Amino acid sequence: QEKRVTLDGPKLSEDELLSLTNVYVELAQTDTVSRIAGRDPSVRGQEAEFDDSVSVEPQQRVGVLSFEAETGDPEQSADWANAYADAFVEYTDRLQADQRARSLDRIQVRIDEIQTELDERGVSANDPSVAGLTAELEALQSSAAAETAAPGDTVRVIEQAVPDCNPISPKPVRDAL
Repeated sequence: QEKRVTLDGPKLSEDELLSLTNVYVELAQTDTVSRIAGRDPSVRGQEAEFDDSVSVEPQQRVGVLSFEAETGDPEQSADWANAYADAFVEYTDRLQADQRARSLDRIQVRIDEIQTELDERGVSANDPSVAGLTAELEALQSSAAAETAAPGDTVRVIEQAVPDCNPISPKPVRDAL
């Protein structure tokens, strides 16, 4: 069974998107994503079997990944493919949030330093002697606002895996003598 995920973000060329898709495939195959998926009730206690049964592949449509699971049970395969894709979405969301927080923290540290220096000088922010600091402070505040408002890459599920009522394997023998 498979579950499809799409990658959305800033406009990229097809080559750039293909390269980014391959990076996301590598991220999906990390132990961290597997550990996150292992917390899913359908996977818990069967992590080794899960790891052996799931895979992720880029699709022909660039920017789409297919998460698949092959087990002897169509319900379990669908559950595991969904758990794998959901774990990947959670992981990438967490990575982006952490990256944004680190970026904002660096900006905030410098804002605090400038604010402290302005306070220590005891002059108004409009004073010409601190024009450079005031300009830097305003630029940093604008950067922080832009970083907070900027859309990042988004990873979202576009199609849930559902049990296949016509399994590919094993095929039942029909009209056998």
